[in-house]
Amino acid sequence: MISRNLTLLWRSQSIILNYMAKAMARSIALTAVALLVGFFGLVMLNMAGFYWLRDIWGPPGAAIGMAFIDFAIAAILLWAASRAADPQALEPAREVRDMAMAAVEADIDLMVEEVNQLRAEVLSIRDDVKGVVQNPSSLITPQMVMSGVSMAMRMMNKK
Repeated sequence: MISRNLTLLWRSQSIILNYMAKAMARSIALTAVALLVGFFGLVMLNMAGFYWLRDIWGPPGAAIGMAFIDFAIAAILLWAASRAADPQALEPAREVRDMAMAAVEADIDLMVEEVNQLRAEVLSIRDDVKGVVQNPSSLITPQMVMSGVSMAMRMMNKK
């Protein structure tokens, strides 16, 4: 029973970790590609925007305007990267893991109780053996004496 629960716990935990690793790798890959494409595109966009805005706002205003546009694009890309993983997808695996953990804990509690009972029985046997060794006459009970007397009388009657 405990091995089945431990196997279930191991499998559910590995599903959770595997999903989280894949989600993290996907998020990192998307972020890296977005940053690379964004960098090259941003360079070109900055150059075009700067030349276009330079005639309207002048060189300093064009540079500031392009910087704000760059920050907006970066914020959108970071938001998209943070939304790559769905935390609700792991809920069934977490429930199975929690149930398996509870079952393992119950099995361990049962085993501890059985070990404590076994210990009490061993101590009781030890005390009984110790009592017999210290006082062998304690083995003789009235029923044993009566059985012995009746057997002896039957044997005497047969002779």
